[in-house]
Amino acid sequence: MRAVQAVIAIVAMATLGAVVGGCAAGAAPARRPPAGSGLGTDSVATPAPETDVTSNSAVAATVMDVTIGSGPDTGSHHATSSSVTCTYGLSGLGEDAEDSFGNQFADDSSGSLSALELLVPDAKKASGRGTDAFMLNVRIGKPAKAHQYRINSLPERYGVGGVEGSGDLRLDDGGAVGVISIRGKTAAGVLIDAVIHCNRILDADGQPRE
Repeated sequence: MRAVQAVIAIVAMATLGAVVGGCAAGAAPARRPPAGSGLGTDSVATPAPETDVTSNSAVAATVMDVTIGSGPDTGSHHATSSSVTCTYGLSGLGEDAEDSFGNQFADDSSGSLSALELLVPDAKKASGRGTDAFMLNVRIGKPAKAHQYRINSLPERYGVGGVEGSGDLRLDDGGAVGVISIRGKTAAGVLIDAVIHCNRILDADGQPRE
């Protein structure tokens, strides 16, 4: 009986060693955890299911990236907001209000992208072939030492000043979420590229858009 048990134990150990060896030989290399995840490079992170992050309520309400092409703020600037800053139907004027799209963000404590204001009176046009009618205000740095960058092609009736610079804007409107892409030039000739990820949007009633 003891001899039988010994044989069974030897076979089991051999089988386990073969399985472990086979897994080690054929296993895919461990994934490097994403930057900022808090995991060490030797850790193995379980991959998250592939989802559209713009529909994930766990991410920031708004994610903004602005690239300045020249001058003292040349380079990329990033900001996020946990509060909802993107709106639909709240930023327009008169007849345009119903189909307007906007963003109102400010963070006076930031030394990088500290404010971004956007007004798009015709969201339907912007989400179709795009539009050159919009107002964009960007502030880089804390208020006391900030630099302002502005593009405005809206009529004077909007009360946001005269035409300054020019550009093109495209809105990828997903209803509850949206992505705004802007490329333009200020009156001083500074190139600006901006992308705004609106992960949550408020409608004209102040409710989350669906």
